[in-house]
Order: sequence, then structure tokens, then C-alpha cells
Amino acid sequence: MELTKENTIKKQITDFYHVINNFQTEIIADIHPKLISNSRFCDAKNWWYVKKEGLHAYMLDDELCFANGDSRSNYASFMEKNVAFSRFPKHLIQVMPGETLSIQIEAECSQGVTVKLAIAEYNEHEKEVTTLSSLQKEQHVTVGKNTKYLRLALKITGKGIVRIKKACVERIFEKRKVETIIGNPVQEVKSFRDLKVACIFDEFTMSNFQNEVELITFTPENWKTVLTKEKPHLLFVESAWHGNGGAWEYQIGKYSNVSRDTLFELLKWCKKRDIPTLFWNKEDPIHFDKFIDTAKRFDYIYTTDANIIPEYKKRAKHERVFALPFAAEPTRHNPIQLATPRENKICFAGSYYANRHLERRQIMDTMLGFSQEFGLAIYDRNFERPEPEFRFPEKFKENVIGSLRYDEIDKAYKGYRFMLNVNSVIHSPTMFSRRVFEGLASGTPILSSYSKGIEALFGNIVMISEEPNDLRAQMRTVVKNDTAYYKKSLEGIREIYEKHTYKHRLNYILKNMDINLPVLTAKVCMMAIVESVEEIEMALEIFEKQSYQNKKLALFIRSVEDFADFNFILNHYQTKTVSCYLLSYMDNYTDCEKVLEADYMTLLNFNHFYGSHYLKDLMLATLYTDADFIGKATYYESKENQMDVLDEGLEYIFVDHLYPSRSVMRTSYPFRKTMKVLLESFEQDENLEGYARFGAKMFSVNRFNFIEKGAKAGAQQLTQVEI
Repeated sequence: MELTKENTIKKQITDFYHVINNFQTEIIADIHPKLISNSRFCDAKNWWYVKKEGLHAYMLDDELCFANGDSRSNYASFMEKNVAFSRFPKHLIQVMPGETLSIQIEAECSQGVTVKLAIAEYNEHEKEVTTLSSLQKEQHVTVGKNTKYLRLALKITGKGIVRIKKACVERIFEKRKVETIIGNPVQEVKSFRDLKVACIFDEFTMSNFQNEVELITFTPENWKTVLTKEKPHLLFVESAWHGNGGAWEYQIGKYSNVSRDTLFELLKWCKKRDIPTLFWNKEDPIHFDKFIDTAKRFDYIYTTDANIIPEYKKRAKHERVFALPFAAEPTRHNPIQLATPRENKICFAGSYYANRHLERRQIMDTMLGFSQEFGLAIYDRNFERPEPEFRFPEKFKENVIGSLRYDEIDKAYKGYRFMLNVNSVIHSPTMFSRRVFEGLASGTPILSSYSKGIEALFGNIVMISEEPNDLRAQMRTVVKNDTAYYKKSLEGIREIYEKHTYKHRLNYILKNMDINLPVLTAKVCMMAIVESVEEIEMALEIFEKQSYQNKKLALFIRSVEDFADFNFILNHYQTKTVSCYLLSYMDNYTDCEKVLEADYMTLLNFNHFYGSHYLKDLMLATLYTDADFIGKATYYESKENQMDVLDEGLEYIFVDHLYPSRSVMRTSYPFRKTMKVLLESFEQDENLEGYARFGAKMFSVNRFNFIEKGAKAGAQQLTQVEI
């Protein structure tokens, strides 16, 4: 009885202490919300560093700058004249145990430089913990329950300049409240951009999904605060090595002596709130064992290797396991050309391992050897490493150019006429390098060693074979025949943009959750000014053969008198996809988007030839450019039974002129004309260059599937053009 009474009193004292502590924190947060002001943080005099190590702090335009003269890491310490975090600080930054701080740092780094914030926490006597995190405009940090003091430092890595434009550390106090679980059902999402995805991604995956959905990033320290505020629709975690800029390093895979308790707590939190969780092992099959113990705890599992699905189902004890290959991201992987022309060589960007992956090394030696016959350029991922086992063999030494950073990879994808791919995994139906998707999206024909997955997904779009002589024959065909080369290039672009973007992957993920969020394409309206039934039929023929599906046709009747029975025309030709208008009536309208109910428009000229993929190639460009007008600045012209290519060198680049008869135009563009005047200017094929003065952007795609004055072109000419 006495013991029970004593425990009750202890509990009352503890509860009373918590109330006082909470009240004290609230008062301090109200009176002294700023722990470190901008003027104090951004003052070079308040930072200490080892000068002989090459680091220097100075002020420039009231901004704190650090110049690092060494490629290795250097620390700059705030207020403390040492970088030994084990020492108890002399200048105490006092905090309340368990309180949450808002750390806001706006910084700019020169190329090749990274900077991280180090936060050391101390109890009354010694250091408790040190954490490193990437600089963010704002991050929330909850200090430990024993933490009373902080010290800060910056870890600067790489040679260059860091500018701290703005920084402060503030207290956050949220009044205690009863926790309520409010769902944020993913079923209610209407578009990909509305989808809120809490994620733990490495750099590549982060950059590939960030333009498709709203990504919510967080750290092991602030995940609960961030996710409670943001209310994500789902949690998406990949087989990350670093995870959210290094915040989750070693906490996703299974490592000895490293706890994953924070991740498991996050999963429990999501389950309690009915937030679906999905895991993607992009490292299968090689690193299956590293991540299986994590993956099996998620609601949905995705793997790059379909062969491992049965084993996942067995270990996870559920059926929600699916294959998810890599893909391409339109704004990063596209055929927009570089400033310099493509070199007539095969490019390989990757690494060589002399002491492992024997089968891959033998295949690579063969592939590199015969690629030398066509000109070979190698970008070595391990170029800076001195170990001999990472060097390419002597016979390929003259082909090695150097290495490429991730932001320079376009040079490998678009700087050469061909790309080489060598597969480590041969027998998987879905797993092969992301460079295949990204290279094809860039319009570069790919030469590859054999892969079951590449053959299954791309067929003969990729030049692939188990026999070197067969590959050699395929290469010779596209090297000698420009039409064959461009056919490979175009087939790759179309295949990727129609089936293999990261938006397609998201669509597949949501379908497996019984959510149909379609991959929408822009609608285009083909327009024709017609004066006879024959011209209506011609317009219909061109329209119906277009392979692009999200289309409609607008027929503008020049004069009712041209038709014996105008009512018959309206009743016979108008359908869900075909509309008829009187041209003269268009004087009453200026809003093309509203009248045509389409995103883009194009006017047919019956003197020209329009191939079946004419619209498709123009409209696919809307996925990777923000151009107002997209057309063909380089094009074919039929003249006296021969074909000429006009204005060569203007393919897949932004241009300053285009013509309506071989372009699509954004209907929302402010033309500042009535539709009748606009259509008549299109009919005259007036150069669109005048709109550039008002900010219009123009982009030119390929020359194919169009012939100026080619309406009566012969079969031989069409074979050359219609690909």
C-alpha cells in the first residue's frame, strides 16, 4: 500500500515537472525565439578554422563566404576556437531538452563544393551526439531529452567557394494537443502533381521523380514533425545508400552494428495512419540480401528483377510484389542537342573491374574491342582512382578520355552518334542499366551486349546480339545508311516517351493500389480551311492516319456557297473528334484554346505531305520542352521529282523561326488577333518569327514525316521520309 502511494506521488511529481518544463519552454520560445540571429551567424569573425588547411572565411556584400583551397574536407567552427567536438564548448548555446528548432540556411556553392551542417549536442558535462545534414532553406531539428547545449560547425568539402546568404536558428513551440489521426487518402488524388510522396531516395531517383509529384523529404531526426505537417499520400523508400542527401546513410540496408529502429518506427507510424508504404530495390539481383529484411516490412515491394519476385513473396509473406524497371525523365533525358555536334563514334561511360565480374569483363573486352573499329570514346567512372584493378586494359588506353560528373552525363548521351551498353545481369527479364532508357530518350542508337530484358522490352530498337559478327553487321548498316540511323533514333525516342518515363512507372505503382491516374497527353487540333467535299476528305485522310491519339480535327468552311448542301456537311462530318465551323464567324473569337478545346493547334496545307508520325514527333516534344511553337526548321522539299533537305542542322534545337504549315502552336499563346485573322495568316504560312519579339519560344524537331510541296510525292521519296 505504501509502495503504491509512493509511486503515485512520484508520478504526480514527474507529471508536474513535465508541465513546468513545457510551460518554461513556451515562455522561452515567446521571449527569445531566435537562438542565433542572421547577423551573428553570417559574421566571419564568429567562425574559427585551421588556416593552414586551406580554408578562409571573409565577408562579401554582407554575406558570409568560405573559400576552400583544398579538395578534402575542412571544418569551420561557430564561436568555438577548435574543431574537436568532444571538448565541452566555452560559448554555450543553451536549449531546452527535447525542444524543436528551426534551422534556416540559404547557401550557394560553386561547382564541385558541398557543405554540411554539423550539430553537436551536450548534456551538463559531455557530448551526447553529433549529426551531419545537408543545408536546407529550412529544417526542423528536435534535440535529445538530455541535451542542454549545442555547438555548430560547417563541413566544407571540395575546392571552391561557399556563400551563406542568410541563416538563423529559431525555437519552435507547438502547444500540446490531443493527437488525432486524419487520413489523406491517395484515392482522392486527381493528378500526379497533387500526389504527396514522402520519400527516402538517393540523388538519381530524387531527380527523376521530383518533376512528377510533390516529394517530401525528411531526416531521421525530423520525420515525425515533417510528415505530421505535410500529410503525405504514401511513403516511397528505395534501396538507398545515402538517402536524402546522406541523412539516412546505413539506415536502409542491413549493416552490422547499425540500428534501423527509426525506419521501423516510421513504418509503424504510417501503418497507424493508413499511409501505404512501398519499397523499391533498384539494386536487385546483386544486393537482394542487403535489403530484403527492410523490404519485407513494407506494404508493397518493387524490384528491378522480375526473377526474384517469388523469393520476395516467400520472405514477405504477401503477394504485393511487382517488377519496376528504370525509366527516363523527360526534362533530363531528351534529344535536345548539345552546343557541339555529335562525334561519329561509339561512347561508353562506365567502369572496368579487372578483379571481379569475370563474365562481364570478358563480354566488355569483346564489345570494346569491336567498337574500336567504329571509333570509341570511353568515360571512366574510376578515372581518378590509382588502383590497377580499376584501370581499363592497355589496348583501350588511347580511347579513355577522362571521367564525367553526373551533371555532365549529357556528353555521353548526346555527344556521340552511338552509345555502348554492357550488361552485368544477363538473364533478368527486367533488370538492365538505366543508361539504356536514358540514351534512347536522348535519341542515341544503342549497341548492347546481350540482355534478356533489353530484348524483351525493346526488340530490335536496340542493336543487340550474343554474336559479335551480328552486332558488327547491324552497326555497319546504320553507319552507312542515314535513314536506318535516324529510324533507330526515332524509334527509341517514341518508345521511351510513350511507355517508359517515370510518370509511366508511377501510373503502374498506383494501378497496383487500385488507383487509376492516367498518363495524360496534350490534345492537338488539326485545322483545315476547306472549300469542297474533296478537301474535307483529304483533311480526314491525313487526320485519321496520324498515329498520335489525343487529337481532333477542326474544319473551317470558307464559304457556305461552296457546298450544295451545307446542312449535310454538318450532319455527315461532325463527330466527337471532328468539328465544323464557318471561317467568317471566327472574327468573333480570339481565344483559340476555348474554341478548339485543345492544347495545341496546327493548320494543314493540302500541297504538302504529312506522314503518319507527323503529329506524334511534334507532340512528344511537348513533354521535354516548354516551347510555345514546335515545328520543323529543317525539312524536306519536293522539287521536280527530287528531294532536297532545306536548312540542315536545325533539328532538336531551339530556333528563331518556324512556319505554321509544319508546326504545332500552343492555343493558350496570346496571339492578340481574332481567330479569322490568325487562321488566314497561318494559311499564308507567315513566318512565326515575329512572335519571338514577344517572348515566344520555338523548338525544331526532326525533318521526317513531312514534305513541303510533297502531296504527290512518289513511293521512293516517301520511303526516305516516312519513318
